[in-house]
Amino acid sequence: MLMANAGQRVVVILDREGKAVKRLLAGDTKVRSIDWVGDEAILLVRSETVAPKLGLGSVRNEWLRANVIPLDDRCQVISVFADQRYVANAILGFYGIRQVGDSWKGYFGGFRKGDLSGVKDRILDGHPSLFEVDLRSGAVELVGYPPTPGLFSSRQQDRD
Repeated sequence: MLMANAGQRVVVILDREGKAVKRLLAGDTKVRSIDWVGDEAILLVRSETVAPKLGLGSVRNEWLRANVIPLDDRCQVISVFADQRYVANAILGFYGIRQVGDSWKGYFGGFRKGDLSGVKDRILDGHPSLFEVDLRSGAVELVGYPPTPGLFSSRQQDRD
């Protein structure tokens, strides 16, 4: 839960009996959601107001970021899409968490990026793609491209 304690905003993780097992200072972080990743971690989605990058105009934007925070302090915090060569460091939609075998996977919208017309690290599509993220390792896999423009409208015309 997100709460205020002695004038400070903190995220408190409780066990089934209501005992605090972990506390994180939230400060001014704009927490948007908190979800469980099994019984071993939480997924904290937050937003940041940042200057434009990657050719996305000149207006400051609010970008979502996500962190997997393990309950075990010996495990590494995972930042979704951080340091990815081919995915911009922002999430554009969160589509849930599921267990696949022994792994926990999260599904996020994100912008593919790459070199385009001699410009490095440009956004490749006007709409986000769907990515599966291993919530223990941070490994990212593209599982769905953005919709093709006009695809729905042509199907609708076929039915008319």
